[in-house]
Amino acid sequence: MQKDVKPHIVLIDGVKYYSDKPETCRSCFFWKNRKVPCILGQENCYYLAEIIQSEQQKKCEDCCYASGRSCVSATCYKDLMAQFNASKNKEKLTLQLVPSAKNKNLLTDIPHRNIEDMALAYRFDMGHNERTFFSIVVTNKMLDAYGISAAQLHDDTLEAASHSCPATLRNMNEVIRNMAGQTDPSPMWVASIENGQNGACVIQYPHFLDDAAETLGGSFYVLPSSIHEVLLLADDTSPSLSELENMVRTINQAEVAPEERLSDNVFHYDCESHIFENARTFEARLSAVEQSVANTELFEAAKPDTMTVLLVQPNAYPRVVQIGTALEDLQHAVDGDIEAVYPFEDSVGVICNEEGKLRGLPANRALRDEDGHIYDVIAALFWSLVWARRISARSLRNRLTSSRRCSSRWATALRRSPFPTACCRRVMSTGTRRSSPIPATMTADDADSEGGDDSCRRRSKTGR
Repeated sequence: MQKDVKPHIVLIDGVKYYSDKPETCRSCFFWKNRKVPCILGQENCYYLAEIIQSEQQKKCEDCCYASGRSCVSATCYKDLMAQFNASKNKEKLTLQLVPSAKNKNLLTDIPHRNIEDMALAYRFDMGHNERTFFSIVVTNKMLDAYGISAAQLHDDTLEAASHSCPATLRNMNEVIRNMAGQTDPSPMWVASIENGQNGACVIQYPHFLDDAAETLGGSFYVLPSSIHEVLLLADDTSPSLSELENMVRTINQAEVAPEERLSDNVFHYDCESHIFENARTFEARLSAVEQSVANTELFEAAKPDTMTVLLVQPNAYPRVVQIGTALEDLQHAVDGDIEAVYPFEDSVGVICNEEGKLRGLPANRALRDEDGHIYDVIAALFWSLVWARRISARSLRNRLTSSRRCSSRWATALRRSPFPTACCRRVMSTGTRRSSPIPATMTADDADSEGGDDSCRRRSKTGR
């Protein structure tokens, strides 16, 4: 069997051809005449043994726009990279505000920032003539090639655009006068940039919204007229939000080309909170604030001047009293700064003197753990308030003075008379935090003969 023989290759003018190439191209089948010599072209010669790339093909190699298909850009992508990498050409960066829904697929491939139902894209200005401005959108692949982050691109573009395309804010009077010679006053203002191309992005310029608020005298609504401009209207002179929304939708349908429509929504800028948001969101937030203020005013109006509490004094049973609700009244009731303690599982707060122990005030009541051991002492006068439910003065008095067994731990603790002085000294010397419990075994000298704590006195007698 005859083996396959590789065709012989010859080198002609540095290019590899198969050896069966005619000495002169005029003898080739693809040679037609003088006007049309070779219908294939030198780069596609039938006898070529290698692929010959033109200079443009070599330039387009590894380009994201020309890979496997024709170049879609009017300007060479690699030329843009070279220009962008030169710091002197960063001023060519510009902004464009586009609707997010219509550009959903595009936004996946380009760096952008979402602003409500719009997106802020970045473009590279390629110049303009009398009728048309030329620019190319910056893509994620371009960022990778440039070696910069999206945040740096945003900052560089804001700086460049605000200088190369300054913001303009004109009253509608001026616009109408220039267009039709009319001079009727208007509460509306037109915001754009000097060249008017993609001027709606001006709302993202640094300090523009605050400067516009000073001009309009406060917060204002933003009506997206098109991708080239927006209308500003002070919120204290504007019609209802529904009317503004209907106006935007009507103008978009009748006056604005589909490719230039920005949004059917109305937006609002709060100059006090520095918040740009959908106008519906603003009204909901404003309504919530107004409702909160109304509730506060209603609460303050209904707030009583006094409240019912349990006043607990040393060496005395608690009693039900009325005290003022002002801070001064609360401090006066404990003779100093107040401190709230919540020692029980019940919804009960104990308000006492914050510095009672430091001032050496007399011991009042003991706080016990689940085993009945004393872990802390409340000094001086204090009062207790039941937070969870309303309880009448009579009910509170009955709970504390009844001879029946009380199930509430807090009521039982407060009903007790002062405990032995030895226990007080021992606990108060250990501080206010839980420490080792007081020993159950005490001598009779540690107990008071009158009004002593029942549990402590009982343990001292039994020795257990």
